[in-house]
Amino acid sequence: MDYIKINNRVWDVRVTALYRNFNILYTENTQRTLAVGALMHLDPLGAFHGHKIKFQRRGSNLQEFDELYNFLSTPRKTGIPVEIAFNQTTISYNAYVSNGEQGLKRIDKVKNIVYWDEFEINIIPMEAQVIP
Repeated sequence: MDYIKINNRVWDVRVTALYRNFNILYTENTQRTLAVGALMHLDPLGAFHGHKIKFQRRGSNLQEFDELYNFLSTPRKTGIPVEIAFNQTTISYNAYVSNGEQGLKRIDKVKNIVYWDEFEINIIPMEAQVIP
């Protein structure tokens, strides 16, 4: 089983860290009551399961690493299909990348090559996977 597919593709890069997260979003009808004890009225929209992933270059494959970074950092008006490890299997969803970060590792002036360190992205689902 492939544990990370982005845009229906398994990229030739190393995954150095994988985190999952969730956000439960509520409507504007969610509020505290004025009753004794100030009970909370919840009106959930659903749970959104997303991921944070760190990627690193595999061996000397600079092109694939740069290509993945460029693909993920490109703004788009539609989501990206992803399939990522979740519980004991994977979860598939249409997602967007909210942000990413990468540091410079070193520059080889003799070979004229820029080596970038691992980069990290946050992937957020376009719609709730769990609806109340």
